[in-house]
Amino acid sequence: MIPVTNMLRELIGDQAFWVGIRDYYARFRDSNATTDDFRHSMEQASGRDLEGFFDQWLHRGGGLELDATWSHDAAAKAVELSIKQVQPNGLPYTMPLEVLIRDVEGNETTTQVELDALEHTFHIPIESVPTAIELDPRLKLLARSTIEPR
Repeated sequence: MIPVTNMLRELIGDQAFWVGIRDYYARFRDSNATTDDFRHSMEQASGRDLEGFFDQWLHRGGGLELDATWSHDAAAKAVELSIKQVQPNGLPYTMPLEVLIRDVEGNETTTQVELDALEHTFHIPIESVPTAIELDPRLKLLARSTIEPR
């Protein structure tokens, strides 16, 4: 299982993450702290508002579930990728999602798409014919996903 701290580290970067960790431990060593205290340390270190991240990954029940389909449009030299968030609570997660495309020549291309609604369709340029697509190939997200060609 992927800890939420790994997703946070991926989101804000190694340097900001470790600055935030050191600040958090320095301020709250030998005392009580809340999740919001941790969030504030990370926000200060990264310069980013992380309230949405903490709300969706720590305060919301359930988890991210993705069902996706894809097809190749040879004329447009693109993959059409449709992604639906199907988690039972019906609330969309907002986050970047890495997509890996393998083609008939054995090449792998990685791109990133932004999820911020329950349904998305992306058109990803590709020169060659794709043979497979993976969502979150490096397993950076705490999620369940399926993907199938159309």
